[in-house]
Amino acid sequence: MHDQVRLIWRQRTGLQESLDILEVFDFVYGFLCHHIDGVDPDSFTDWVEESWLAGENPTYTVWSFFLQCTWLVLSPSDVLGLLRLTSLWRGQASNCAQPWSPQMKKDYLRARGFFNQGTTGRYMIIDVGLSPDTWYSGSDPEKACELQLQKMVKDRPSEVADVWAKYRTTLWQTDARGRFGQMQSARLLEFMASELSMGNQTSG
Repeated sequence: MHDQVRLIWRQRTGLQESLDILEVFDFVYGFLCHHIDGVDPDSFTDWVEESWLAGENPTYTVWSFFLQCTWLVLSPSDVLGLLRLTSLWRGQASNCAQPWSPQMKKDYLRARGFFNQGTTGRYMIIDVGLSPDTWYSGSDPEKACELQLQKMVKDRPSEVADVWAKYRTTLWQTDARGRFGQMQSARLLEFMASELSMGNQTSG
């Protein structure tokens, strides 16, 4: 299953589509998920069953794992729905809104299969690949962008991978994040051309 989904992630038709998907992934799971009321290191325990807290791991570690596992079961529409129902800004919309009880939160995740699989009661993927993963991360949509760039510069795959990694960890936040359309890919290609040119001069 995981291998099939990973293939779907990476089989994009162009660079701009890959960048747009990565931006949506960042926004939904990297930003919105962190603004669901109560999903923080201090109160996320309302959402999980006691078996999650039975070990000796620090609360922050368990919380981080919990966030990553929610990516398996919460679709973007689920995330938006939770923001509406349990948002930090709920009080601004209605003074009559009542906070969800811990049982309501657990039931919401249980209905989506969060606690259904895995030997420890946690949701896991049944994977037949050589390197099974237990959750999705930004690495798949990131890899899709890298593959598109390597198609454009076919004879320098390792250099392209290095330049993309540099762009993603630095200029993405200011030059690309939140900007859909051709301007986003144009800025990336300008950066790549500049970096590859500098690499040529250094090697020469």
